[in-house]
Amino acid sequence: RCDNAVFDMLETRMKIAAQIGKVKKENNVSVLQASRWKNIMTDALRKGNEAGLSDKFVKTFYKAVHQESINIQSEILSKKTE
Repeated sequence: RCDNAVFDMLETRMKIAAQIGKVKKENNVSVLQASRWKNIMTDALRKGNEAGLSDKFVKTFYKAVHQESINIQSEILSKKTE
């Protein structure tokens, strides 16, 4: 059950990433926003520490989720407008 919830949340996260990709395409914004990513990681590490998770785990997890979001958004940005 708990594992299913994790996948449900990741599915929701990637749907949001796709929506963000569409907005970025419409507004000619690059996929990677370095300052935003830095803020996300800082917040994630703080929350991870509060939850008793190691920095290594939090960084690995967030980098994987972020990379998948980048992949989804990059695919959207590379598609020709119909």
